Amino acid sequence: MLLEFVLIPYNTKCEDYAKTLINILNKCKNVSITIDTKYELSVTNRQNKHKTSDKNFILIDEICIINNEIIVKYSDKGSRAKRYDKDDFIELLESFNTTSEKEVDSDEECKDERDNKNDDTYNDNENNSGCLIM
Repeated sequence: MLLEFVLIPYNTKCEDYAKTLINILNKCKNVSITIDTKYELSVTNRQNKHKTSDKNFILIDEICIINNEIIVKYSDKGSRAKRYDKDDFIELLESFNTTSEKEVDSDEECKDERDNKNDDTYNDNENNSGCLIM
């Protein structure tokens, strides 16, 4: 599963912070990130331009730089923007990459266990000569 983000700095003062963030996030496996620096358009217009592509937004303003935060607005309809500590958000994305691989393995293990359990139940029922009422 690929997570797609559009990074939107509010103005040119925020662009260096945004580029640093892009360099860090590009190291994550399943993350695609682009930057929108068309400052002649308002932030809202830049968001609307990308809404049809179902991408998540990372917004950076001057307060974010001071507090070492980012604002994330997910593409889900009706979702509200959420502030994250920059380092916590990076850890979240990195953990998503590692848990997705683990989840696939654990799902397969669970399926194997269910199959084995079902086989045992079936064999037990064959050995009983009585009627099974459920």
